[in-house]
Amino acid sequence: MKKYLPILKRINRLADKSKREYLKKCNKEFLDCLSECPKNVSRGNVPLSARRNARLRRNKNELRLLLAKKKSLRKKRQIVQKGGFLGALMTPVLSLFGGALSSVISDALR
Repeated sequence: MKKYLPILKRINRLADKSKREYLKKCNKEFLDCLSECPKNVSRGNVPLSARRNARLRRNKNELRLLLAKKKSLRKKRQIVQKGGFLGALMTPVLSLFGGALSSVISDALR
């Protein structure tokens, strides 16, 4: 996850059309990283506001499919490209991991 943190931040800021274009070309490791985000949310590792939780609940079937180990890479790519939940999912995850990463860097510089 830490390896793809800058890429995730960049994708989060892109327009929808640009996101789809990027996600068409992404590799398996990056899709695995995106699949890890709903896993962290579902386990409660990432705190969500009621509004974000409701927004993700609308797409719970897609998130479950993204979590499934037996789904093909092609199917996962289609789910991610479909979108709608990517912004609601990535923003809290990025804030959590970005904050943790910045504290590790600041501790290392001391």
